Amino acid sequence: MTARTAARAAINETITPWLALFPRRAGGPPRSEDRQRIAPPAADRPVLVTSLARSGTTLLDVLTGQEEFAAPTRRHMPLALSPMLWGNLARSLGAPGPVEEVAWMAFWKAHYAKDHIRPWTDQRHPEFEAFLRRYMVRVVAGKAGASRYISGNPASLARLPWLRRALPDAAVVIPLRDPFVHAHSLLGQHRAGSQRDPAAAFRPLGGPRKGDPMTPEFWLSYWADTYRMVLETAGSNAILVDQDALCSDPRNHLPVLADALDLADPAALAEAAPRFRPPRAVSPPESAPAALIACVHDTHAALKARCLRP
Repeated sequence: MTARTAARAAINETITPWLALFPRRAGGPPRSEDRQRIAPPAADRPVLVTSLARSGTTLLDVLTGQEEFAAPTRRHMPLALSPMLWGNLARSLGAPGPVEEVAWMAFWKAHYAKDHIRPWTDQRHPEFEAFLRRYMVRVVAGKAGASRYISGNPASLARLPWLRRALPDAAVVIPLRDPFVHAHSLLGQHRAGSQRDPAAAFRPLGGPRKGDPMTPEFWLSYWADTYRMVLETAGSNAILVDQDALCSDPRNHLPVLADALDLADPAALAEAAPRFRPPRAVSPPESAPAALIACVHDTHAALKARCLRP
């Protein structure tokens, strides 16, 4: 057993029974000493950043660094469903991560098949919706000076219709990376992960995948299918960000994003411009079918047409 597998098993042993026993209690009314720290509008206008892995990390870090935002981070583990309690015990850790996915897995078990994650429609789940709002409030209350919730979660690409209906005040930020660069990066990540832990399973969004994940064609096809789903399901609350344009000219693009998100301090976001670096280029793989290359180009062009522009 590798160290990574052993760590995963240990985390599962810690979290799984806790989730089974305390899902309602964890999202219940805050303690009296915490209630004073939670203003009524603390969960209003959340920002949900979502994209396939290997896209938007710098943007998420920059947004999370804004004073008004509080994000669930790995410091909230293992008690991901009780962020205020864990946040008080683990201030020293950071790094935004898809910690909230633990809650999704607890409440929406039917969407998590062994070999894929099933997309959400706009079906409602009042108990989870109430829990999620309370969870956001608690995360915000755990950071001094924060007033809004922010999270980064790749799986949210599969639940855009649900987010639009259940969280109508939320802004869903979708960073868009050049598809050939993105697919190349996903392939590299998968190869590295397979070397570290051959038993680690890839669970794609949408449905089971066919093909060899050690080839660029597999990841280009996955990119195309996933972002065609985005084109079909992203609503008016979705803010598409051309990551390549942003990285090439952050001083002109960051103010536009700040305005779209109605940030309290747009100048603070603009100051993060040096964090972004010009993107690199990757040519389409010669082995990829022409039809796939054309589909990727068309999907990318349609997405870029919806992106924010200065």
